[in-house]
Amino acid sequence: MRSIGGVLLVALSAIAVAAAGVVCDDNTGRVIDIQAESAGLYGTLPVEVGLLPELKLLDLRHNNLTGSLPSVVLQALETLHLDDNAFTSIPLGFLSNTRVLGDFTIDNNSGSLNAWKLPSVLGHLSALNVFDANNARVTGTLTSFLGNNSAFPNLLQFAVPNNLLSGNVPETFASETLVYLDLSYNNLDGAVDFITKLPNLRYLRLDHNGFTGPLPDLSMHRNLQLISLDHNRFNRTRAGVAGPAPGAPLGDTDGQPLPGSAAGVRELRPERRRRRSHRRELLPTGEGPLRQPRRHIPRHSGGLQVPRKHGGELEGETPCAGWLGVYCDRTSGAVVGVNVCRLGLNGTIAPTFGDLSSLQALLLAGNNITEDIPASISQLPSLRVIDMADNALQGTIPAFHRDVVVWARGNPNLTVPSISPPLR
Repeated sequence: MRSIGGVLLVALSAIAVAAAGVVCDDNTGRVIDIQAESAGLYGTLPVEVGLLPELKLLDLRHNNLTGSLPSVVLQALETLHLDDNAFTSIPLGFLSNTRVLGDFTIDNNSGSLNAWKLPSVLGHLSALNVFDANNARVTGTLTSFLGNNSAFPNLLQFAVPNNLLSGNVPETFASETLVYLDLSYNNLDGAVDFITKLPNLRYLRLDHNGFTGPLPDLSMHRNLQLISLDHNRFNRTRAGVAGPAPGAPLGDTDGQPLPGSAAGVRELRPERRRRRSHRRELLPTGEGPLRQPRRHIPRHSGGLQVPRKHGGELEGETPCAGWLGVYCDRTSGAVVGVNVCRLGLNGTIAPTFGDLSSLQALLLAGNNITEDIPASISQLPSLRVIDMADNALQGTIPAFHRDVVVWARGNPNLTVPSISPPLR
């Protein structure tokens, strides 16, 4: 373990030879990068860091740094990663001196961190691409931060889930570049008409808030791949349900229909929400689980199953022929999404889900699924999202690839190893 507390020499170039992760400019000898992810650092971050005029990258993720962040952040800084530490406070005006900051992440700093508000003066952050503050004690409203539709002309990702934010999302919030928006698990309310001003969204999470009103028409959102709107107070809309475009698995809308029927999307019939049953009602084996039910989901002795293959072909009906919760690529016919959230399912997850090499999203939240998570699922090459929250899973979460979003809250007997990606 190494401490960075105390006095840090202004001329950090002098320790570049001895300090792994410190990179200096070949010509000036000045520090340009500090890459100290998972370096075993502890103590406080010295204010002298703010005296490095050419520092472009500061990566301190996955350490045990404490205390307050420096009030001065360098104007040349382009990338700042502070995730998974134990900082206690963020000074007022933090980030106010940055001019070219592109990526800022401070996920998972909630343990000792005092609540803090997003900066309100933002005209200087025109280069911002990524702003991630998941589980970071962010409070206040989004009015100032997102209210200026010209403040972030290059913003691609804005993720502030699991925080203390409240109030409305401003009607003036608009972005032609934003593809990833996660506002889940806050206390936000009001209408969600702002979605229509984000035409290039691919990933949208607004679940576990207090949003109200009707859902806007999403027919023009042709790039949308995942949407989660459950645990809000939306009004019912017309009966049509627009499914995902080819290759785009739909997320959980908590039983709310999605208005609009974009060209190329598949019309689905809304299913009645089912009460959770204490009986072992399992999805059918052999024919695959997720078959479109008439009145109920049949009971079988197996767990959540996938279709059996014979000679390289699926037995029985194709899973793309109206099976509940199955989404397929229209060109290849491959299963790309499975969404059986909140259907009152019992049983286990079959290891043969690991055979679905094109699967991108596996959404199982809000059921009564038990036992272990098969390791085969963690090796799926195309998987990007798995939602297992609010079940009765146990054992240890297998090591998923770092780019997989894993949601597993609400499984008290499930162990999360340090090698797993951050959970939502």
